[in-house]
Amino acid sequence: MTMRTQAVLCMVWAALASSPARAEALCDGVFHWLDVPGTECLDGSQTGVEYLCQTGSTSAPLLVYIEGGGACWDGPTCNCQPDAFGCCTSPTAIISWSFWNKSLSFDGKTWAQSYWGGGPTGPAASGCSIGGSGPGSVGAAFVGPTSPFNQNWNIFHIGYCTGDLHAGDAVRSYPNGSGVITAHHRGYRNMKLDLAVARSLFPDPRRVAVWGYSAGAYGIDCNLTQIRGTWPGVKMASLQNAYAPFESIYATMWPAIEQGWGVWHPDPIDVSIVEDTCPIAIPQGSTEAWSLTFMTNYNHLYNSSVRKATTDDYSDGTLDFFACVTGATPDANGSCAAAVSNSLEDALALIGDDPAFRVYYHTGTCHSGREDDGNAASGGLTSCDYDVMTQPPAKKNGAHFNDWVNAWLNDSPSWRNVQ
Repeated sequence: MTMRTQAVLCMVWAALASSPARAEALCDGVFHWLDVPGTECLDGSQTGVEYLCQTGSTSAPLLVYIEGGGACWDGPTCNCQPDAFGCCTSPTAIISWSFWNKSLSFDGKTWAQSYWGGGPTGPAASGCSIGGSGPGSVGAAFVGPTSPFNQNWNIFHIGYCTGDLHAGDAVRSYPNGSGVITAHHRGYRNMKLDLAVARSLFPDPRRVAVWGYSAGAYGIDCNLTQIRGTWPGVKMASLQNAYAPFESIYATMWPAIEQGWGVWHPDPIDVSIVEDTCPIAIPQGSTEAWSLTFMTNYNHLYNSSVRKATTDDYSDGTLDFFACVTGATPDANGSCAAAVSNSLEDALALIGDDPAFRVYYHTGTCHSGREDDGNAASGGLTSCDYDVMTQPPAKKNGAHFNDWVNAWLNDSPSWRNVQ
């Protein structure tokens, strides 16, 4: 960890500790939307958060859910053209939303009417989620009979509308045809402001679980130090669903993309990496200009108090697509699945046998659907369902996915790497 990183972390924790109370939680079992001043979506509009305090107590266990929905880095990919439901309609856009506001939230609804309670999936029900839930899917990981969360957890939901994996802090102007798209990549800054609200609403939860899917999973890796600093003395566990920490040796455009978002810049004197948002730890001997594994390595080394889980498929269809469009060399069959599987294996090799960091790698093409049941109804694979998915012991330690999740959250000594 560099001296600069230590200084940044001290400022982050000081800011969180001194943040004024923004709201007092209403523990009435209903979702509430809160605008968060200073936040920005991709289109520059203000966004916010939603929360549910369903137990009558802000001290109950808290689930922090971080949304996914693609990523963008130029005019065509950021050209959302949202419809009335907020869903991007442009055929070139590879993001779900360029704004997220109260109308797209579960404001005024109960647990049972939400995605986490098995009800309608909100914006995802209209089919706009990139690789996410569709009609007929329910969040079985949160409400199903084998869910570890189905016993009165409070919820704090952080939406995603910045196109930068919750990692950026920059405004860019991208040419797009005869015009220009101004993109506000403020995911990291938004996270800091959102977490200040979360602390004011839930200052003393007995424990915290952080679950992010797709872009939200990358957001966990970037922001875990901010999240840990929000509740520094609380037992905490994080799960990254649909996450492969791409290395630039496989997907060559990622260093430039992350630099464009304002995540890092090269030192003008010695061309070393200067972190502007996400803390990193560069492995000894690495020759990469930038790699998502640098964030993973940082959390492995410096956030050991968090019980960290990562899960993905070796041939994740959505990340296969993103690997191809970010410079990966296609396999013989035209896919870029090798870039996904190689990144997964390399990340595990880098971490080694860390009892606070385990993976569940599944043989298949599933993306974020592993947290749902009813995937077949949305054109997905039933084998991806939370209560169905299993990884046979073809390589190491077969297990049902739901058993592995329960072992992660319930501090079971049987929690292990599944490959």
